[in-house]
Amino acid sequence: MRLILVRHCCTPENNLSIIMGHKGGSLNALGRKQALNAALFLREEKIDVAYVSVSDRTKETAEIILKFHPETKVVYTKYLMDRGYGKYENKHISELILAAEKSRLGFDDYEFNGGESYRQMSNRILYYYNKIIKKDKNKTIMIVTHSGPIVTILFKLLAKQNERNFKERLKISPRNGSITIFEDNKLILLNKN
Repeated sequence: MRLILVRHCCTPENNLSIIMGHKGGSLNALGRKQALNAALFLREEKIDVAYVSVSDRTKETAEIILKFHPETKVVYTKYLMDRGYGKYENKHISELILAAEKSRLGFDDYEFNGGESYRQMSNRILYYYNKIIKKDKNKTIMIVTHSGPIVTILFKLLAKQNERNFKERLKISPRNGSITIFEDNKLILLNKN
């Protein structure tokens, strides 16, 4: 199986450190340019199926890339959405950090009043990822999603044990528009912009 992971491209909220979670977020001019660069980089790939988070920013990113792949089957799914932050979505990251500190649970464990913990998001992502690889194990698949879900998949494929260590996650966290490729679970390319 060939696996292509793509983080959605830049949005105005990304530039302002606004955490969107499950909320909207359309690409800005830089984001559209990043998506075109990703599309050009991936244009020679034979992508059998694309799994895409239902967020606007991921759908827009995928649509630009898939203009070079009109035959690719596309599956939009809520399972690949970013971590939900409940009432803290569309707020500055500093507000989320403060709320998590006040909760005494920490950023990873706090569910952000109607959101989900990092572990809950990871479990959702890995559940769906395992379904994908069983179903499409002999295909080239592309997953267009968010930073948190990509890091979760990377930790699994790179056999890293301490997914809950924030500093470790930051080391491999993809930038907007980054592409990572695995071939038969072997890393070929990591976070290429």
